[in-house]
Amino acid sequence: MLKDFETNGTKFGRLITSDGRTRLEIDKWAHLPSAIPEFVIKSFYAQVNYFFLYGYMDQKIMLANVTWTNEVNVDSLGTTSFVGDSSTQFIDVTAINRCVGFMKLGRKTYIIDKECMEE
Repeated sequence: MLKDFETNGTKFGRLITSDGRTRLEIDKWAHLPSAIPEFVIKSFYAQVNYFFLYGYMDQKIMLANVTWTNEVNVDSLGTTSFVGDSSTQFIDVTAINRCVGFMKLGRKTYIIDKECMEE
């Protein structure tokens, strides 16, 4: 079966990812097992390392290998930033919402997201 996989990848940039259309709802009390769930909308950011296209049973499926950012912080001016990267994972490309820019200054990396600037 593995011989059916194509091995071509394309290097890309940084993208904001979501649950396919918008942002993901996260239980903010998930770390407390007896707490009543309270869901908040949260955006996740990642850097795309490469895209992976493979065929299986007459279907073409495209995945992206991404490196997630650590916790994103928003300061009093609305500037978003993070320090360091988190895990690497394959995701379905339909989960990618839009392209953003990353600008590293010292230890912090700032996120340049034109869509959020217009809000």
